[in-house]
Amino acid sequence: MRVVIATAGLTARVGIHSYLDAILGEMVALDHEVHVVAPVIGRPEAIEQAGAFAHTRFEDVPGPVDGVIAFLDFLALEARAAFPDAALLCVSHGPWYAQDAPAADAQPCAAIALSDPSLRRLRQSVMAERGVPIIRLTQPAELRAPSAPPRNQLPAEPRRAVVVSHRLMTRREPLLSALRERGIDVSVFGGADHDDDVLSQVLAADIVVGIGRVIVEGMAAGRACLVLDEAGGADWLTPETYQEFEASGFLHGPGGVLAPQAIGAVIDRYSPELGRAARELMLRHHAPAAHVARLLEALKAAPGPVASFDPVALRARAAELRARYARRVERTVEQWDRAAAEREAGAEGEAQNDALVAELDAARDQRDRALRELVTAYSSRSWRMTAPLRRWAQITRTRRARR
Repeated sequence: MRVVIATAGLTARVGIHSYLDAILGEMVALDHEVHVVAPVIGRPEAIEQAGAFAHTRFEDVPGPVDGVIAFLDFLALEARAAFPDAALLCVSHGPWYAQDAPAADAQPCAAIALSDPSLRRLRQSVMAERGVPIIRLTQPAELRAPSAPPRNQLPAEPRRAVVVSHRLMTRREPLLSALRERGIDVSVFGGADHDDDVLSQVLAADIVVGIGRVIVEGMAAGRACLVLDEAGGADWLTPETYQEFEASGFLHGPGGVLAPQAIGAVIDRYSPELGRAARELMLRHHAPAAHVARLLEALKAAPGPVASFDPVALRARAAELRARYARRVERTVEQWDRAAAEREAGAEGEAQNDALVAELDAARDQRDRALRELVTAYSSRSWRMTAPLRRWAQITRTRRARR
């Protein structure tokens, strides 16, 4: 099959692109010709190393195309305009990605939900009303990246942690303080600080803290995974907590809301066994080969589209949705930048306050030293022996002043 995967711009390696890394190699290994289409290809080497082809336009993909996998609603419409006869599969990575009415107009052969919230959204959408099959799959893990230290050989006491989260606010500083108080070196990524080096940080850490696909990558590397976000509980990924975490897309877990001051007690439950258990859970539930097999089955079993399409109308609607998506991304980045600036301003204020406190402490120390020296002088033997002379001198000065 010649398969096209349509995704957003491939710049920093975020969740959707981590998913792409997980499935590309498996598809190529099954001798399928895979073409990735994105408006920006910031990571062409990753696509090339997987044996796939990268393009910035659908027009550059050689025909005929047998199947298309689209990650966003406007991409589904654009792909249908470009490939009117191909089977089209929509993958919903989270309930915040629109994959309902607009994508339904492209007549997809199926919609893939990667979490229970996504599944509920799709079942309530026009997709379900129009009879589009909705398939629930677990997220595939990327198994090809090297790991250091070796998988499943975590230290008895954690030395390094990586925190990857865009939305941490009130829990950010309590989390970082709790880790550092325990002598754990921390690298933080998220929001304006997010870059393309997160995977290497995951592989170099003992503890991975975050939500979503960063937890899947931590599982693949055999790291201890702490699922923690601004809302909801915080807990280690274990065989006991796995089912609830996976159902939510590794966003929320068992139990109620955890107070920020209780995060340290959770960290204290770290064990090297957490890494081995995470790796085993990944192999059992998140093997990329099984995931890719289900995707290809859906594409191969799909009948061709039954309606004709107006490519001009599809592209116009896609342009509206793409602009709306871009505005939302822009607002989100602005929020991340604002939060980073507020944290920086808060840190600067704390530094100034610490400097004032240090100056006050130094003044107090100087005062205390002077008092101690004065007390020592007054209590000395020479001071006591010369007391009568000092008294006689004072009386003499007083008499002279009266005259």
